[in-house]
Amino acid sequence: MVAEPPPAQWTGRASALIRDRVLLGLLGFGALLFIYRWGIDDSRPHGGSFGWHAFHDQGFYYLEASSLAHLEAIPVRNFVFPPGYPVLAAPFSRVGPLGWPSGDPFFVADLAVWLLTIATIYLVGRRLFGQWFAVACTATVMLATPLVEYTVIPLNSTAVLAALMVTMLVSLAPRLWWWHGALLGIAVAFAYSARYVDAIWVAAAAITVLVARRGLAWRSNAWLAALVAGYVALLPTFYLHWRAFGSPFARSYSEYRSYHIGAHEFALGNIVPHALEGFVSPFYFDENGFRTLIARPMLSTMFFVMLAPLGWLLLLRHLRGEARILAVGFGLTTLAATVFYLSFSFTGSYGLQFGGLHYYKAWWPLWTLAAVAGAYLGVLRLAGMRQPQPPPPDVG
Repeated sequence: MVAEPPPAQWTGRASALIRDRVLLGLLGFGALLFIYRWGIDDSRPHGGSFGWHAFHDQGFYYLEASSLAHLEAIPVRNFVFPPGYPVLAAPFSRVGPLGWPSGDPFFVADLAVWLLTIATIYLVGRRLFGQWFAVACTATVMLATPLVEYTVIPLNSTAVLAALMVTMLVSLAPRLWWWHGALLGIAVAFAYSARYVDAIWVAAAAITVLVARRGLAWRSNAWLAALVAGYVALLPTFYLHWRAFGSPFARSYSEYRSYHIGAHEFALGNIVPHALEGFVSPFYFDENGFRTLIARPMLSTMFFVMLAPLGWLLLLRHLRGEARILAVGFGLTTLAATVFYLSFSFTGSYGLQFGGLHYYKAWWPLWTLAAVAGAYLGVLRLAGMRQPQPPPPDVG
């Protein structure tokens, strides 16, 4: 087993982040952007309107958060979604008639996850190719993807985004200590508590980090801390499911009769049609005759992701050692999660008009990193310029 690192080591890195004016500037701009988009969102409760409280998903998030805010078990009639995301709004659900601020008790948590995403992409980008690359990646995520649009409205995929960003942050550690492992375990547990199946993808990313950073070695206690912390973090979720359904391993999607999601909702035959509808056009490529002009396809708002596959391949050629292991693991996990949701029945033309793109949003930051890397490395190759040196294994 390894000992705890000297306090000065990690407090020094935290102080360095606080002094990073570029990062602070990006976080400040990102906060203003989020508040602006939240303020003008027409589904936000305002002016006497119930807003998203009248929507199916968001309405049940709020009902679950209200039960948790009063330290009560979630009643079966309201237990439609896993409790991991609603619990984030519980502290603010008791303020005012519909929660704070302005009837949106999820505001603080959603803003925090948005800022966590900005910081994570900046730090990962800086590790790869320096500060300018980091700024380019961060600005692209903020301004050239619809991520903020799908974060200002309550969606439980926001919790998965948070879990994935924490996993990426841990991957920056040159050596894993027990608390790194605990963070990985909590991230996987949080993903399960928010969206059961998405724990698979976060777990795959966490295992990638453990493999790359030698956290699975017997001398390391990171793997053990991950297991223990993950199990402890799951106990409240197991308890709530046991109280409502009689089994800690029940899934609310299956147990709530009028809202059943099972294997029948996924089909390999959906992958290609849903890719055309979700990426290219849900109008010109219809779903069993259904077309929509309401939903915007992904390429209409982030055409640059066409470079992501090329960028990933160039990164694999450029990176070495642990960094290449991380690129392989995160890349394959992103691909698997994307294909999985392309097979889902609600990511075709019909589901897209109700926000079905949010199933992919946790992976947009990784698509962005790969795409910007593709543009950067591709231009260097075309111009015949010298390739940058692979990042050293132990930089801040």
